[in-house]
Amino acid sequence: MNGVETGSYFWDLIRVLFALGAVVVLIFLARRYGEKFLRGKNSLPDKSPSELKIKQRIPMGIKKQLVVARMRDQVLLMAVNDGDITLLKTFPAGKGEVASWAGDGTDYDG
Repeated sequence: MNGVETGSYFWDLIRVLFALGAVVVLIFLARRYGEKFLRGKNSLPDKSPSELKIKQRIPMGIKKQLVVARMRDQVLLMAVNDGDITLLKTFPAGKGEVASWAGDGTDYDG
């Protein structure tokens, strides 16, 4: 032959597959646990129950949106843009339906 052992190809393939598997495991672990280290010790856990629930997002342009959220017993209407969040109005939660205070859209004061 030409001096290259065919058995070495097999072991090279095994090494490459092992390295690829190690990279996949490292990516999985980084995605699963890496965010905790980036957020720090005193941050809330990722799976904690949140009192703030986003009910609806309404796009108003590039990087601008209206957000309807519920926090405890209030419904919040917020304007969100590139670097700012502004609370526009709060409403009582009522029966838990956002539509209960929204009306039919004809009561605009102008």
